[in-house]
Amino acid sequence: MEFFIRKNSTLPILEVDLVKDGGLDFNYKKSNLTDSTIYFSMKDIDTQVYKVLNGVCVVNQETNSVYYQFTKKNTLRTGRFICEFSFNNSQGVINLPLRDSLYVTILDSFSDSNFCCVGGQIIPPTQTPIPPTPTPTPTPTPTPGPEPPKFYYGKFTGTTVTSGDVVNLNVISTNSAVGKYVEFLPGLGYGYTIIPTTFTQPDRFVNSTNGCDGIIIPTNLIGTVVVNDINGFSVTYNVYRTFYRFNGQSYSYMCL
Repeated sequence: MEFFIRKNSTLPILEVDLVKDGGLDFNYKKSNLTDSTIYFSMKDIDTQVYKVLNGVCVVNQETNSVYYQFTKKNTLRTGRFICEFSFNNSQGVINLPLRDSLYVTILDSFSDSNFCCVGGQIIPPTQTPIPPTPTPTPTPTPTPGPEPPKFYYGKFTGTTVTSGDVVNLNVISTNSAVGKYVEFLPGLGYGYTIIPTTFTQPDRFVNSTNGCDGIIIPTNLIGTVVVNDINGFSVTYNVYRTFYRFNGQSYSYMCL
């Protein structure tokens, strides 16, 4: 099995299906993983040095899947690595056997600040509209400007959102999302965080209200959406969505 990620990237999230990808002699469906701590490690196949050692994973008991989200430190250098998973519970440390060896390859990064990618298609950035020049009069009426910056968050059952859906979510007026947290209330749905593209973007979301120490919430950047403010100005937002729907209440702290 092969997994590819770009240098200095934190996405995509690595997912292992415990039933499909796990060893046949390990009865996962009858194992309660709720009280287990699940670790991910990866070792350079050339130097045999561990690049990641005992990184904490997230488990979804409903889908029998384990997720690990890379940090920028994990992907600092290119290379090819062999992966390991282990469980630490009351019975001790149990290594997870895999049907096939799992390799992670970190590729050279590429970027172009003038373009962005959505769903594999390269599109030019949305241009901010220029306010019309008012006609000079003896007592000119000021032209309204854009609203103060803000971002949206909340739960939604759909796999993506439109501009009409966004305005029904919760909103925070601020000029920064990194270093702040939002609360997803109980109720089945995906957790959405919708941040203006002009903001500094977070590279991970953590279940915390005070800092980046906590369990990483698997979250993907799924595209962009354009929303007009009350004065008619268009604002382009990045749409972040949790990897799967959930019922419970959760906090999401945005880290960089």
